[in-house]
This record gives sequence, C-alpha cells and structure tokens, in this order.
Amino acid sequence: MLKSIPDKYLDTYPIPPEVAAEWNRWEGVRWRVMRYMDKHNGAYPPDQRFTVSPPRMCDYHYEHWYAWRNRHFNPVSGNRWPGHPGSFLLPGAGSPAAINRMREERRWEWDEKTIEQMQMTEQFCADGRGCSK
Repeated sequence: MLKSIPDKYLDTYPIPPEVAAEWNRWEGVRWRVMRYMDKHNGAYPPDQRFTVSPPRMCDYHYEHWYAWRNRHFNPVSGNRWPGHPGSFLLPGAGSPAAINRMREERRWEWDEKTIEQMQMTEQFCADGRGCSK
C-alpha cells in the first residue's frame, strides 16, 4: 500500500516539491531515510520498500521485483543476508541490548540489499536484459 504525501515528514520536515514529486520512488526513499536518521541520531529507519511504486516493466521482471520486495529478515534466527546460517541469537551471545542492536543492524542490511536487488531488476528491464517482451 502506497502512502499519501504528508505536509511534513516526521511532523518536523517540510517536504520540498521536488521530493513530493518523487515520493513513491527511490529518490523519495533516500530523502526520507536521511531525515529519519537526522531526527533519530542515526538509528536505522523503518523499511521503505513498500512505499515505492514499481516502474513499468515486463512481466518477468515485474514478478522478480515483487519477489525481492517481499523478502524479509527473520528476527528470530538473526541470519545474515541472504538467510544462511550465522545467527548471533545464541544463549550467552551478549547482553539483550547488544543483541537487539545487532538484530536491527541486520534488518537494515536486509532492507538495503533487497532495495539494491529491486533497483537492479528495474535496470535489467530498462536495458532489455532477460526481458520477456
């Protein structure tokens, strides 16, 4: 579900017209992430993938774009990208605060990497690579 454009982001930052025009695209995501990190002292922002509208793509790439968007970090296992073993969530692995911080870092790592894959899929389709057109 795409979000409508508010007057202010995080009730603090007025949204410039050029950002409003790109609100549901990657440029809008970059702007929101930077404002979030500003306001929250560098804390990891919430997942932004579901705020982006897919561009026009062939059916093949459209399907892959959604498949990447729908991949999620598993907070229970704590596995690194792309989901292979390597969890830090073991008994005695550290303080709860340290584990929560690492869990959030890994969630953000997953978000960043899935965004990269979504953008790569868009570029492949724009270049005509592997298209079912």
